[in-house]
Order: sequence, then C-alpha cells, then structure tokens
Amino acid sequence: ATPWRFLQVTDLALTSKRWEGGLLVWATRLSSGRPVAQVAVAAFDADGALHPLGRTGADGVLVYRPGAGGGGAAGAPPDPSRFTGLVAVGGGEVAYLDLAGTGELLPQPPEAAKAGAVRCRLFTERGVYRPGETVHFKGVVRAFDGGRVAAPTAEAVARVRLLLRGPRGAVVKRWETDLGRFGSAAGTWGVPKGAALGEYTLRLEAGEAHAEATFQVQEFRAPRHYVEIAFAREQRRDPTRVGGDATLEVLRIDAAGKYYAGGPVKNGRVRWQVYLVGTSYQVAGGEGYRFGNPDPEERLLLDGGEALLDARGRVSIPFPLDETVLRGRRGLEVVVSVVDVDGRVSTHARRFQVVPEYRVGIAAHPKEVEAGLVPDLRAAVFGPSGERLATGSLHVQVQEQTETYVRRVTDRGEEVWEWETVWATERERDVALQEGEATLPLDGLSGGTYRIAVTYRDRRGRSYTSTTVYEVAGGSWGYAYEHRDEPYLRLNLWLDRTEVRPGEATTLHLRPGARVGAYLVAVEREGVLHYRVQEPSGEEERLPLEAGEDWLPSVRVTALATTPRG
Repeated sequence: ATPWRFLQVTDLALTSKRWEGGLLVWATRLSSGRPVAQVAVAAFDADGALHPLGRTGADGVLVYRPGAGGGGAAGAPPDPSRFTGLVAVGGGEVAYLDLAGTGELLPQPPEAAKAGAVRCRLFTERGVYRPGETVHFKGVVRAFDGGRVAAPTAEAVARVRLLLRGPRGAVVKRWETDLGRFGSAAGTWGVPKGAALGEYTLRLEAGEAHAEATFQVQEFRAPRHYVEIAFAREQRRDPTRVGGDATLEVLRIDAAGKYYAGGPVKNGRVRWQVYLVGTSYQVAGGEGYRFGNPDPEERLLLDGGEALLDARGRVSIPFPLDETVLRGRRGLEVVVSVVDVDGRVSTHARRFQVVPEYRVGIAAHPKEVEAGLVPDLRAAVFGPSGERLATGSLHVQVQEQTETYVRRVTDRGEEVWEWETVWATERERDVALQEGEATLPLDGLSGGTYRIAVTYRDRRGRSYTSTTVYEVAGGSWGYAYEHRDEPYLRLNLWLDRTEVRPGEATTLHLRPGARVGAYLVAVEREGVLHYRVQEPSGEEERLPLEAGEDWLPSVRVTALATTPRG
C-alpha cells in the first residue's frame, strides 16, 4: 500500500516567516498571486491545541508577536517556535501550512547570532616576533541582544580563558584574565630567548564562544633602508616613428633608496618590474556607479631590468605610455627592489593610472545572477569638469569566457597548439544616453562568465572604457537537475548601496524570472522589523528604502514574490 498523502483543493495560499518571538503570515490567491484580506489565521502547537492569531490586513499580512494580541487561549501567549501548523479561512477558502517540514523560509541565515549569543575576536599587534620580544594581544567580546551589539554583562561573561600552543601543538601557557567594562581583555607574553621557531596559536574562550589568532616567531633582521617611488609624465621626441618625428608620452619612474638612519643608499643595485593592472576612479556625483576596469586574472609583466643608484641614491627609469594607459583603461604597477652594499634587499610597489578626461560609470549590480534573470545594466558618462553628459552614444561589447586551442610559434620556429582561456565576443551594439543614463540590455545570456565593456568616444574619436564582470549561473540541463528539489524559483535582487546612514536611502532592485502577482519585501534582523507589499509594475522593480535608526548596526533585506497559476 502507498503511504497516505495530504491533498488540498483550494485557491488560498499561505506563506510564513518565523523567528524567535514572532511570526509573519501572508495570504494570497493561487490563481492571481494577489493578497487576500480578512483571512482568519490560527496555529496548532505541538500538543494539538489551536490558537487563533487574528486576521490579515488589506495587504494580506498578519504579524503575530506573543503579548501583542492574538492567541485566544487562556494563560500565557503561545510561543511561535512551538507552532507545528497554520490553518486559514477566508474568501470561501480553507488552507493549511505545515510548519514542521524543512521548507520554511527563515528570516535570517542559520549562522546568524541569536539573542544572548556571545561572539569574540582576538588579534596581536603584529604577525612576526623575534625570540626575546613581547607579544601584545587583545580580545574583544560582544553579546547580541535585541538586535543590539554590546559588551556582555558580568553575569554572562566575567572572565576569559587563554591558551597558547607552540609550533608542534604543545601547550605553552594557560591563564585567565578579567573582562573589562568595555568587553575587552588585553595581555602580553614574553617570547623566551630559546623559543622554538614557527607558528604559535593563541586561543581565547568566553563562555561557549572562542576565537583564535596566530603569529610567527622567527629570527629576522630589521631592514636598514627603504625604497621610495615617484612618478612624472613627460613628452619626448620619437625619431623612430615612421613618417617623421613624433611626440612620445613617457612615464618617468623616479626611485630612491634611503637608510632609516639617514642618508642615501649610494650606488645600490636596483631591480625593477612594470606590470599591467586595472584601474579604479572616484567621481563626485557618481555614487552608485563604478568607474574603471578590474585587474586582469594574471598580472602581465610588461618590462623589467636592473640599474644602479647614483651617489645620491636615485635612479630614473623612462617607460613609454600607450593609448590603453593614457585613456585610463589600464594602469601600471611598478615594483622596485634596492640592494645595498651588504646584500640586504628592500622592496616597494606603487600603482600609476591616468585619470581620463571622460569617465564611464557602470551602475552597481549583483556579481552573480541566474540565467534568464540577468538585469539590464545602467551606465553614465562624466565629462572633464565632472558634469554628467545628458546625451551621447555608448558602445557595448559583451564577451564570454571560453576555452579553445590557440596556435603559437615557439622561439625555435616550431608550431604548437595550446589549450587556453580566451574571451570571445558574444554581442555588441550601440546604445543612446537619455537624460544622462543609458540602459544596456543583457537578456539571453546563458550560464558562464561575461565581461561587459562600455565605451564612449569623444568628438576627436578618442575612446574611454569601463568594464565589469558578470557570473551567470544556470542555463543548462545540469544546473536544473542540481536544483530540482528546490520548491521555489530564484528571484534576483540587489541594492544600489549596501552601506547607508540612518535617514539615507538605498534602492532595492528586483528582477523575477516569471510573472509576479505581488512582492513581499521585508527588512529583517533577528526577526522582521518592517515589511511592505508591492504590486508589480514591470520586468524590473525599483523600490526606494530609507534607513531608520533601528537598522543599526546591520539588517538583511529579503523579498518574496508570488507567481499566479491562473
């Protein structure tokens, strides 16, 4: 015989969010996905008792908190954590929701701190010590209570335990110390002269919470000198240019070696390398946009060599600049090592980038999205004086990361084929700036890694580019099979700004993969702080959210969307 099955024939759907000390119930129509008002909701507990909770409002939502009304039964208000099921009656329909299963939507991730939980951190003032030196460390303990983070009370944590292990795992020292009124504890440990070299592990225990920090004990010599790098742009004649003399843009790299005790590193040997890297810019009024191009997956070494410092401890190295660097698409990282007369080495690295005349900004977006739910990008252009261009044209190129065989010829003239990762153009098109912003359509992207380059050309034909990268998941039978047990579709959402002050606003973007009846957006921290029900208005929703004082120190923004079956 087959096991029994519970079958509901109804047009009423229930969605719930439950947290410690509260429950949210959302009643909607299965046929339309729209909220249903005046639905009576009751809960069953583990003992089989029925507790009336109240009725849904015009938005189809009922929020129940013990002691704030509802419950119906005599005695103490029922605890939502003991509810095993919900039953709802309204609009001529009846619905039941099992809360004992595994499909419940939690208002916080499983690792989120519960009320009364204690967390701690531990750190040392540096990472390497010599035998005979003193290790200074500090631990910080915090308690989470009512959404606030504060020092724990003396009843919760009064003293902390410390345990130090050596490189071979043996216990070197155990001790306890009092926790200060600010929830911190500091201490020292003198490294013995004959201490074993290697990595030491310091552990702090505060009740059930713990934290660890590691540091090295090594014999090392303090550096006697340091390296300074300065940049200066120059223009030089280039007599080698075909067609006559031309002007060559050159970066002058001025390197200097100096002793900490004073004086130059005379006639020291210099080793230098120049790498091609990405760029990043800040533009006033361009908040919410990213300007520049990310670092390549592997730094490309452009040039390198050796030189000697002069009697003043200085050397100048000229390096030509091409259009890629001059237009701000790529930057340079210069690494200089100076070796003194005793063979000691000191190294310094510094980046150089040209701030382009026109800066292309790409609006913030999620790094990973689902296939079929890729949101359109937005872009803007800022001119030489920081003004935002109202009109113009942008060229968009979408490249997909793929692998293929590449034919190469070795130094010996031999032909070889190598399997390499390359970027293949998937599409490109021109889009217009309208009222200072352009929309870059990205529909139809399947699973993979994509690089989107947005280019603006000025009146003289010079190009300025910013680039971003998308990780698109799905779009294959294998992906669908791996997620076959999920009882829901994924909803892409992201925020324009993830760090705001109270009183400031951020915009929530929602992009569903199916027709939507209604959205339930919630601001949560150890429960639902605020919520709103929103009717859909198009393929992508933009909902402004203003941060309140109760958002401190952090919150999560979640969204649920109903999909009509009618």
